[in-house]
Amino acid sequence: MKLIALKSTRLFRFSILSCVLASSTSNLFADQWTFSGYVSPEFSSTHKPTSYLPIKKVAVSGNGRYLAQLENGEFVSWGTTNNTGLNALPPSLVNPRCFALGSSLAVAQLQSGDIVAWGDSAVNFNAPPTPPLLSKLIVDDTSTVALSENGQILEWDYLGNPSATIPTFTNSVTDFSAASGYRLALLSDKTVVGWKADTGELLDLPVNLTNICQVLTTGIDHFFLHEDGTLTHLATNTGSSAVSDPPSDLSDIEAISISNGLALAIKNDGSVVAWGGKYIEELNDLTNVAHATTYGSTAFIQFNDGSYSFYGFGVPPVILNRSLWACNAGSHNASIQYGGKLRSNLTALADQHTIPTNIPSPKAVAASRYATHVINADGTLSSFGSYYGGDNSLPPNISDAIKLKAKWDNVIAVRENGELALWPQNRFIRTLPADLKPCKDVALGGYRGYAIHTDGTLTHIGWLSSGDRPPAGLTDVKKVACTWYEQIAIKNDNTVVTWGNAGTSSSTTAVLPDGLGECIDAVGTGFLFFAIRSDNTLVRWYASGTTRTLTTFAGTQNFVEVDACTGADLAIARRLDGTVVSIIGDTLIEHPEITNAVQVAAGGEHVTVVEEDGTTHTWGGLFDPINAAPENSVHSAAISRKHGLAIGEDQSLSAWGRDNYDIATIPNDVDGAISVAVGDDVSLVVKPDQTLRVWGDPANPIVSNIPESIGPVTSVSSSSSHAAALLTDKSVIAWGENSSGQNDVPLDLPPIKEIACGASHTLALSEDGFVYAWGNNTYGQSDIPSGLTNVISIAAGQYHSVALKGDGSIITWGDTRNGQHHLHQMSIPVTSIASNAFSNSTFYQFGPSGQQTYDNLTTDMLAAGLSGDDLEITSVPFVDGISNLLKWSSNMDLSSYANHTLEPNAGTSGLPHFSTVETEAGMVFRLEFLRRKNSSLIYNPEFSSNLQSYQAMTGTTMVDSIDGTWEKVTIEKAIDPNGSGTGFGRVRITLP
Repeated sequence: MKLIALKSTRLFRFSILSCVLASSTSNLFADQWTFSGYVSPEFSSTHKPTSYLPIKKVAVSGNGRYLAQLENGEFVSWGTTNNTGLNALPPSLVNPRCFALGSSLAVAQLQSGDIVAWGDSAVNFNAPPTPPLLSKLIVDDTSTVALSENGQILEWDYLGNPSATIPTFTNSVTDFSAASGYRLALLSDKTVVGWKADTGELLDLPVNLTNICQVLTTGIDHFFLHEDGTLTHLATNTGSSAVSDPPSDLSDIEAISISNGLALAIKNDGSVVAWGGKYIEELNDLTNVAHATTYGSTAFIQFNDGSYSFYGFGVPPVILNRSLWACNAGSHNASIQYGGKLRSNLTALADQHTIPTNIPSPKAVAASRYATHVINADGTLSSFGSYYGGDNSLPPNISDAIKLKAKWDNVIAVRENGELALWPQNRFIRTLPADLKPCKDVALGGYRGYAIHTDGTLTHIGWLSSGDRPPAGLTDVKKVACTWYEQIAIKNDNTVVTWGNAGTSSSTTAVLPDGLGECIDAVGTGFLFFAIRSDNTLVRWYASGTTRTLTTFAGTQNFVEVDACTGADLAIARRLDGTVVSIIGDTLIEHPEITNAVQVAAGGEHVTVVEEDGTTHTWGGLFDPINAAPENSVHSAAISRKHGLAIGEDQSLSAWGRDNYDIATIPNDVDGAISVAVGDDVSLVVKPDQTLRVWGDPANPIVSNIPESIGPVTSVSSSSSHAAALLTDKSVIAWGENSSGQNDVPLDLPPIKEIACGASHTLALSEDGFVYAWGNNTYGQSDIPSGLTNVISIAAGQYHSVALKGDGSIITWGDTRNGQHHLHQMSIPVTSIASNAFSNSTFYQFGPSGQQTYDNLTTDMLAAGLSGDDLEITSVPFVDGISNLLKWSSNMDLSSYANHTLEPNAGTSGLPHFSTVETEAGMVFRLEFLRRKNSSLIYNPEFSSNLQSYQAMTGTTMVDSIDGTWEKVTIEKAIDPNGSGTGFGRVRITLP
């Protein structure tokens, strides 16, 4: 067994290279796996659903917000969260006469004739006192334009003032269009009148605009559809145009939908002609189209059978008003088997949802954007999940935490002595003031927060902007809640004080809503406050504008605690009797399975509940699978960022994970598999009859560009957007995205026996043991090493390539940034390798000869005191035993994602630390590492100046005892002032 920790430093410039961990890991069966590379999740904000809603009609705002009416008359809203007021759909919004959506205002006329409005700009909105019954509404900038059922055009601003610039029409109006200050009205005689909204000036339209049946304006372009199916396009008098002219032969048009980034024409036969934007190729292939709505480069298409598709951004979520996030698991999602059981990252992607079993009774819990944080029963801290941007900082090594608060990517613990501990220290709040008085609590919000001192005063922490300073003389505070621009403080007598700017405006100050009264708890998120009043009722209000409207939730009350997510319209509230509710929009969702809750916490898009006995519950956000990973014996598997496919020993097929575009639902015509691959929302299966079945996102080129006929197939491989198939005649065919030539299969390929797809490059292995590569070569991933022969297997990572030779040795090339390369000689021959296009890691499988190493390791670990779960295959964090190996050798508890190094001159846990240090004797290379006392482990510190060879690192050696089990070893090697100044240090840990 070997564990190597590699660091590099250059004289006078501190530089840490990626850490490589490689071992015949501890708790594996005879067929053992290890890995090299960076293992940490990454996240992206691509909005994708797990299934679609029955949408009847949809409206899109100018900033990417969607409002959809369902077939049952109810509404859902999703998309950009820049305007949180648009999330708050009025309860009365069911089957309205018409509705419209703007960037900060939505308007609808109910069946009663009343007009309702919501959104941040609705604070000052006033409708006409006695509006007529309307058939159409459009929200344009600061105005609302409407068409009455009797053919009149109405327009009023946000204050309800009617427009004085509407021209007089000779005939009634049957339709209209409005955008960016331009208006077009279609009259009953099928002619058109156009004008500028600000001045009323009539537009000089051509005289041939007759027999018109539809008008559309984007404010830059005007379109007129004639009854004969032809289309006239006019630019404004500025001469500019955001959409090119339609095809010259375009005819037989039934309807049009135009935005500044995309134009669509639906023809009488249900086909589509698209121009002027993205996704044109996919859209032009559509048939049986009934309706289209466009915004920017996004198109919402409804078909004659009632189904629909989105092209571009804005796919609707499953849960009302929830913003869903897709997960890029990045570096630890290769297909891995242990003893025939599939173990992959998709069983652990929800680590921010799971408090491990070795924490039976957490004292407190908090949730940041992508992680859950816990105060353990002994006052120590643990974190599960990941920080934004791959920062996996471990919590401070303290044992006296009493309170915990988290928002966005910062976490702060309150210690018994009143001090605060902040981590990580490179995110929104970077440091804490050095002279803080003792604290009893803390509040976080965005880039700043407030320390609540034991005397009830406040100190601002983090970014300071206009309106952030607490009011002078504010004391007796027990609780603070923050939105982006406003704060409220609850005092010891439950009275509430507010300060800050009213929304984004620095000229107005924050105000409290009428009727709020005294409160016992509150939380802020975005522009929204939730509060629990002294009578235990739950309320909310939007922190924008000069007046505030208080919303009281219906249903059973008696609430005592509330928290809200920062990245989704999701909150959680706890009642006095221990029951909890999720809050989505105006709806309270009961959770009857929880009966004894003692604390709730909300992160970016997930919530966590702790019951009195330590049981934890989490939901929402990152990971929402439809099935669990298979537990039966697995022959092979493929895993993407979102889902997985696995083949059983009997050729049966299993699927699990997110079910976007039914990618985790096995089609009825797929009765088994001999090879599987996965892309971005795509599944690929070679069936037992050697035919290829591909399904998933129709916009993915793997699906949309699949060759018409692919002969009998042996195996298939895929990246997120391109795929390759190995045919029975030993030839290769590739398709999908070809931006880097990854599909340009060489014409002179010999007979091939194996293929592998990287992110944008492709590998092939010939029957005589040679490797061929084509496609992207940014990191050298397509440069085959000279003299590479006798290869028996290949694997392609995201930007690196791997070859397994017949003698069991490994050759890697390409991207080195995350330690994907194997940098030391394996003492046990490798029998299999794995990686994939989504991975920055390389996985190696050892053969039966590794059994003796496993047996020796188990014996020594037992002797070292490890037992129970620490010896089980299901140990955290990645179900691979790595945590136990590091716990045994370096005192690391990796129950959360971590890339942890020993702190210089301090710390009692972590990987070795290598650096240059100036001492009294001159500049030295310093290597620090932890060593278990009286163990059978052999620690060999080694040094290299070129990474080609290592020697024992010699020099001044110091050993400091930490406790009865651990000691820290420090070795300082003098730097040759005439040398290169470059050094690499590592510690090789072996068994006797």
